[in-house]
Amino acid sequence: MYPCVTETEVCDLEKRLGIAIPKVYKDFLMNVSNGFDIMNCTLALHGCRTSYDRSDLDSWYLLGTYEYDGSKLYLNTLDDKIYYCDRYDATPLKSWDSLSAMLTSDIERIFGLFDADGHCIDEDVPTTPVVI
Repeated sequence: MYPCVTETEVCDLEKRLGIAIPKVYKDFLMNVSNGFDIMNCTLALHGCRTSYDRSDLDSWYLLGTYEYDGSKLYLNTLDDKIYYCDRYDATPLKSWDSLSAMLTSDIERIFGLFDADGHCIDEDVPTTPVVI
């Protein structure tokens, strides 16, 4: 987990992006963490970075990826749900009603794939929420 960002840092990022960061994710960045990597990027949530181009996805906010296959997580600002999709296709393959619900269920699922030392129990088992 990375240290939280300030409201000023979030405002600067929004200016650079030219879009507003969804409130639910802004709250996460400022009060929980500026992103994190779980089990060596098996699941990564992205915080304040320097370059994003989302001009064609006005209501979608890409917030994470899975290292296993490059599949993605995005937040739809129209319903505040989190969606999981393939690396090259944003068609939802799974959804959660909230960021909190996604984090709770997916972290629990991911921890079950690793032993107490953080080693993958079975390299042949995908670490993504849905097998693509």
